[in-house]
Amino acid sequence: MHLSFFMPLIAAAISAYIYRKSADEMAYLSAAVLGVSLIVALVVAPLFLKVAGVCLLWMSKRKLDLSF
Repeated sequence: MHLSFFMPLIAAAISAYIYRKSADEMAYLSAAVLGVSLIVALVVAPLFLKVAGVCLLWMSKRKLDLSF
């Protein structure tokens, strides 16, 4: 399995930490980096992880629908 999708995830984790610790413009910049990093990680991720993520979202949505 190709593990290059971890690099954007690490960048997203670092920018999330900076977002929580900073204020004003730096927080906006780190939030933008976080969003771009997560999108890049989803694009680069292997098909298996994409399908697993969709299945997890589908199952959690299904559980929420049943609880109401």
